[in-house]
Amino acid sequence: MIKVDKNNPNKVDYWNLRYQSKNWEEMKGKLQTEYWANLILENLPEDVVSNIKEEKLSIADVGCALGQLTSIFAKKFPKSNIDGIDFSDVAARMATELYPSLDFIEGKLNDNYDCVVVSNVLEHDDDYMQTIKEHLKFVDKYYIVLSPFNESAEKIVSEHVVVFDSQNDFPEEIDGFNRIFIKEIDVRSSGFWHGDMILVIYEKKVEEKIEEEIKIKVEEEVKQEVTKKKFGRPKKTKK
Repeated sequence: MIKVDKNNPNKVDYWNLRYQSKNWEEMKGKLQTEYWANLILENLPEDVVSNIKEEKLSIADVGCALGQLTSIFAKKFPKSNIDGIDFSDVAARMATELYPSLDFIEGKLNDNYDCVVVSNVLEHDDDYMQTIKEHLKFVDKYYIVLSPFNESAEKIVSEHVVVFDSQNDFPEEIDGFNRIFIKEIDVRSSGFWHGDMILVIYEKKVEEKIEEEIKIKVEEEVKQEVTKKKFGRPKKTKK
């Protein structure tokens, strides 16, 4: 991983302006997002796809822009609840106008989802590992990442402040999640990118999930006991 030595331009005001001015659309941003969404779906392992469908796993598209990936995933997984999330209020509003049947949220990921998708986001973040760790706090099953890989030094996009150049940039284990899939994909023929992309999937460890379920159960039992003590047990009716 290489950190690009420059000021990070990726602020809310910057992205709001890109969306408001239609620059995002003029630069084929919507078409790119559609392409990335389909690229992810084409390369997802079958067992992951089946699990999402069978278990009706909820999905969050973090950094959703104008919602194309959110929409495509909603069609692929019609029984799943799926939300788009973006820190740009303009993006969230425009996505809602484009796809009124879907929910788009302005802000950060702060609710739990079974599956979180982060497409073409982490390369904009100079502390990407901390961002991953923050995201994982709200992931119950799968964390799916798509990012540019081995970006050419001569062609680094002005908004990219991190260049991923090794699979080790995505460790095998992060905070109770195992990396279960990683793949480098050549997309030079797409016309949207001049090199490779990397698709990475993390899955929450089973023991971590069991521990969490036990913790929740204990907390619920404690609450029930507190309620009983507070209100008393129902008196038996005398015959």
